[in-house]
Amino acid sequence: VYVPASSMNDMNRIFSSAITYNKGAWALHQLRGIVGTPTFFNILAAHRAAHGGSSATTDDFKNVASAVAGRDLSWYFNQSVYGAGLPGYA
Repeated sequence: VYVPASSMNDMNRIFSSAITYNKGAWALHQLRGIVGTPTFFNILAAHRAAHGGSSATTDDFKNVASAVAGRDLSWYFNQSVYGAGLPGYA
C-alpha cells in the first residue's frame, strides 16, 4: 500500500479502498502482465530475499523489480503506483 508522505495524516486517504487497498492488487497484477509470470515470481523471491524480516519501501520494491526484470520500470511505477487514480492497462 502506497500513501504519499503528504497524506499520512489524512485518514480518508490512508483507508481509501479505491486508491489504497484495491489499487495495490491491480498494480501487482499489471506488473505480472508487463514482465511475464516467471520474472514476476523471480521479483517476489528477490524482494523477499533482500527485505524479508525487515521493512521495505515502495522504492525498494521498484528497484528490485527493475533489477530482476533487467530494465528500468520507473515509468510503470510512476504511472500505476505513484500516480493518481486507478491503473489502466491495455
